[in-house]
Formats: sequence, C-alpha cells, structure tokens
Amino acid sequence: VGDGACRFLEQGWEKEPRVHLKSGKWSIRESMAFAEVADLIIGCETGLLNAAGQMDAYKIITLSHSSPEMLTKHWKNTIVLQQPKGVGCPKSPCRQLHGAAGTDPWLDCPQEPTEGVALCQYHITPDVMFRAIITVLGVPVSITKKKAA
Repeated sequence: VGDGACRFLEQGWEKEPRVHLKSGKWSIRESMAFAEVADLIIGCETGLLNAAGQMDAYKIITLSHSSPEMLTKHWKNTIVLQQPKGVGCPKSPCRQLHGAAGTDPWLDCPQEPTEGVALCQYHITPDVMFRAIITVLGVPVSITKKKAA
C-alpha cells in the first residue's frame, strides 16, 4: 500500500492472486483495516508500520534513520532488519527525517552509488528479507550447497 508513487514497487506482481496491489487506491484507513487481518506486514519506517506496532500481525521492518531502541523496542511480533554492523552508512541511525520542510531528501543522506538507494537500506539484502519472511511463515527451507568444480 502507499500513494500513487509506490505503484512502481508493484510491478511484476499483477498476475499473482495472493498479492493485492492497492498503492494509490486505498486510503490510510483502508490500509490500516487490512493490516489488522494480514498475516504479515512488511515495510520500512512508515506511518502504517508505526501504527501497526501493537497489532498482533507479524511485522518485518527495515530500519533506516531509527534504531530498534528508538522505534520497535515495544512492538509486538516484529522482526527488525537493519544494515549489518561495520558496513553501510556510518551515521546510522542518523535520527533524521529526510526531506522535511521541503528540503532535498538526499541532503546529508549517503547513497549507494550504483543503485541510488540510501546506504543504510542497501545492505539489507533480499536473502536477509527472505529468511525473515520464512521465519514468520514457518516454512522450512533446505538449500543444497554444491562443491566448487
């Protein structure tokens, strides 16, 4: 869910019946009502995730400008993902609300140069997210490693 600008995140999911593409279509009230019955809520530091903090639904949040102590310490059923120690943004958590008062959202926010995303988010990799999802859903995963030839 999100505003119309979030629709690009929905690309490629159009034919998946288990995914509900509602960015730019649902109000915040509708999004919150759906969150109450969802099995899992995944997102970054947004109003929806903040409001869902005390809901029983499982949540996976990717932290950017906050730390677990600052944001999710008292949330229910939450897995917190953040950049690994020693890599990424040296200012994390920066405690900044980027883009406030009409300022440039990238002002004083280091970006990963090849992808153009916030450095603090870049090192939260898809495999880390996948493991968190599997943990919540309780699906065992077996990966067979092949020996080098």
